[in-house]
Amino acid sequence: MCSVMVEMLESRKMLSASAPLMTSFESVRLPTTGIEASLQTAKPPTAKFHARPVTTGLSSYSFTVAYHSSVGINASTIGTGNLSLSGPSGYVTTPTLVSLSPASNAKTIVAVYSVIPPSGATFTPSDNGIYTVTLAAGSVSDINNVSSTNPLRVGTYKVQIKTVPAPTASLTAQTMSSAASSYSFQVIYHGAIPINASTIETGNLTVTGPSGYQQNAALASISPSHNASTIKATYSITGPAGGAFGTTDNGTYTVSLVAGSIMNTRGASAAAAVLGTFAVNIQGSSPPAATIPNMVGTYTGTNIVPSAGSYHYVSLNVASEDTSGHISGSWVTDVGVVFNFTGTVAADGTFSYNFSTPANTNHATGPVTGNGTGSGAGTNALSFNFTATSAGFTAPGTMSVTKG
Repeated sequence: MCSVMVEMLESRKMLSASAPLMTSFESVRLPTTGIEASLQTAKPPTAKFHARPVTTGLSSYSFTVAYHSSVGINASTIGTGNLSLSGPSGYVTTPTLVSLSPASNAKTIVAVYSVIPPSGATFTPSDNGIYTVTLAAGSVSDINNVSSTNPLRVGTYKVQIKTVPAPTASLTAQTMSSAASSYSFQVIYHGAIPINASTIETGNLTVTGPSGYQQNAALASISPSHNASTIKATYSITGPAGGAFGTTDNGTYTVSLVAGSIMNTRGASAAAAVLGTFAVNIQGSSPPAATIPNMVGTYTGTNIVPSAGSYHYVSLNVASEDTSGHISGSWVTDVGVVFNFTGTVAADGTFSYNFSTPANTNHATGPVTGNGTGSGAGTNALSFNFTATSAGFTAPGTMSVTKG
């Protein structure tokens, strides 16, 4: 028993004597600072976004992203596809990488990206709104291949383009009262932003009128000829088929502006619009000389096309006839199809004529054209023979009408 006690006491003494060894051991600290440094380098690269608002109609837009890592960015991981861009109305696109600085591995690399306008060739007010740039997960890494495991919102920019008021146009036109080979009128263009004079040209305007008349107005002159807030333009048109205007061309003519053809210096264009009308009222539409029978008047009767199984009641109006026997007018069927005609009356009361339906006719087979002859001018009863063509189908027919 005594020997056991002695051994225990000796052991405690040895342990007590070993205390300096324990102290020595404690002084050898674990390299905790090294571990902390290692954890810091494991952080993924950061991305700092820089962009200015879009305030003008640019054809493309660029912004920068500065990637940073304390151990160095792997430059080869920076490219098109790093970022996604989202904006108003569900717009989504991928910005294109333009350049890197520097182009090799470095702690900080500045990348320039570009995008194109969402709505077309240039940014317009329709593109206004906030756009968000997001870095794709795992797309940019450091030299140790460490990258973000989640998408990262990099930043936003605004498109805030002020609406530019479009040019306006007003028509000045007089009644045409004498036969002539051409007719001129003026249009005044005005805008809060100067009008681009180079956009004023032949083709700005279309003129439509009776009997299917349609022509692009030819530019004759502009004043001033340079960009200005107000520009006066003179245009001209010729008679049907390039001929002269005569009594058979009497009626109302409409002047229309072609959409997008007139622009200001900031690219805003005028919308399609009806600018107004002018009248052709050439004297000579009174009853012709006694040597040529007078056909002017309103008639009713029937129109028959046997081969097409067509039988219709019609109302016919001979609207004008000049001293040379030139006639014009129209007839309409009981189903509402309108036929316009022009022709010539002879002294014996016979006449020849051409006819057509408007392009937007509701005739079953589409627009109809034709020609024929007739008799009875100067009496209360007219007889017509004609050949009509529609959609490749040709058929002869007759029409008989009485006055009143």
